[in-house]
Amino acid sequence: MTRSMGRVASHHRPKRAFLRAGLVVVAIVSALAFVPWQQNVSGVGEVAVYSAMDRPQTVEAQIPGRIVKWFVQEGQTVKEGDLLVRTEDIDSKFLDEEQPRRLREQRNLIAQGQLESERRVGELQDQRAALETARDAALGAGRQAIGQAESRRNGLQEALRASQQTARIAREVAIASARERALQARERIEQADQAVKAAENKRDTMRIRRARIAALYAQGLRSKQDDEFAENDLVSAETELVRARAARDIANRDFRLGDLARDQASLEAERAQAAVRQAQQSVDVAVRDVTNAGLNLSKLENDLTAGLSRAGADVQSARETVAKNAAELRKVEIELANLGARTRQQEIRAQRGGRLVRLSKVGPGATVKAGDILATLVPLTADRIVELYLSDNDAPLVRPGRPVRLQFAGFPALQIAGMTGPSIGTFGGRVLFVDPVDDGLSRFRVVIRQDRQRLVGGRTDQAWPDPAVLRPGAKAFGWVILDRVPLGFELWRQLNGFPPRVPKGDEKDPVLGPVKVKTK
Repeated sequence: MTRSMGRVASHHRPKRAFLRAGLVVVAIVSALAFVPWQQNVSGVGEVAVYSAMDRPQTVEAQIPGRIVKWFVQEGQTVKEGDLLVRTEDIDSKFLDEEQPRRLREQRNLIAQGQLESERRVGELQDQRAALETARDAALGAGRQAIGQAESRRNGLQEALRASQQTARIAREVAIASARERALQARERIEQADQAVKAAENKRDTMRIRRARIAALYAQGLRSKQDDEFAENDLVSAETELVRARAARDIANRDFRLGDLARDQASLEAERAQAAVRQAQQSVDVAVRDVTNAGLNLSKLENDLTAGLSRAGADVQSARETVAKNAAELRKVEIELANLGARTRQQEIRAQRGGRLVRLSKVGPGATVKAGDILATLVPLTADRIVELYLSDNDAPLVRPGRPVRLQFAGFPALQIAGMTGPSIGTFGGRVLFVDPVDDGLSRFRVVIRQDRQRLVGGRTDQAWPDPAVLRPGAKAFGWVILDRVPLGFELWRQLNGFPPRVPKGDEKDPVLGPVKVKTK
């Protein structure tokens, strides 16, 4: 019985040991599943210069020429403005040594011509101003002459109307008066003829009566007194006849005088009409004077305008000459400046301080073309960055501001992925930006600047190596620090091929503390 119980006990001891071991393994695995793990993505790149002005630059020939002398040696450190190499121009247009002097003489001659042209412009402008003043005075005098001629014409026209009125009145009144006097004279003649006939009849009657009474007196039938009375009546009749005839003669004479008066009235009318014609001629002359004065004014204005136009054209021509001389002067000055600049380009100087490397053209007499690289100048700068290249699977996880651990070629280092504490020989950095486009190989450039981080334990990260030993182009390996997760989650992620978690907003870094994710 005892032996049987011993056999049974010995049979269950391995099982208990195995069970204990399994429990220990399970406990260890369970414990490791909750161990914190630092996620990261890695990339390879190189050291570069961030500032474009501090990057290595080539020293190029500025003009075609021939090297005369080098003033530096390869590997020499130079300052900004130091003379590196002198060349001589081989362009046929710039081989004349007297060309600067000739260009200066040409410039002086053109400048002198420019002064003469400017003086000519001033003189022509003064002449034009004088012509404008003379035009104003001449046009004023011409307008005044027109006004005087028009006043004289108006006066003569008034005189003409007065003369015409006078002539009309003289003609009408004088002729009417002469006609009236002629009618009156004709009536007096008729009356005088009737009076003469009556006187003749009375004389004849008195003569007959006298003869009858004289015969009766001779017969004694009448008295002496009757005879005398008859004689007296006869004499009286004859006297009346003489008076009637005299009155008729006077009436005839008055009639003839009336003809003369009518002729005189006609003459006066002719004189008045002649005065009218003379006044009309004077008016016509005055009208012609007004017309001539207007024509003279127009001609004067046209002549003065033409003179002003010629003066303006002369001024414009002189100004064009000034502009042409100015253009030629500027052209010569540009040629002088270009010649001076080309002469200065024969001496190639350092654009900034740095170290000279890779002299490609050595020895005097070597011919170079414009743009040929003569050497490379590496500026002395501490403004360095690291350019890491990440795959397109890792690049979306990186944001500006993320911390980075860097390992440089030639500097021993120990970096355990997922554990930041044991890092030895690595340097700190921080993501500056990520390129928005790939490099053609589905890789994205991540630019990292130096960042002396405060690590776990309170120690401060060391600075990057001196620029004299960490040169641009040196290889670099970097780990971009992401989130801290349990080791079990990381193992599960690795087994399933999932990428690390994409960060969102502000997060707390296990090494550096709070991390501000910035986007630009």
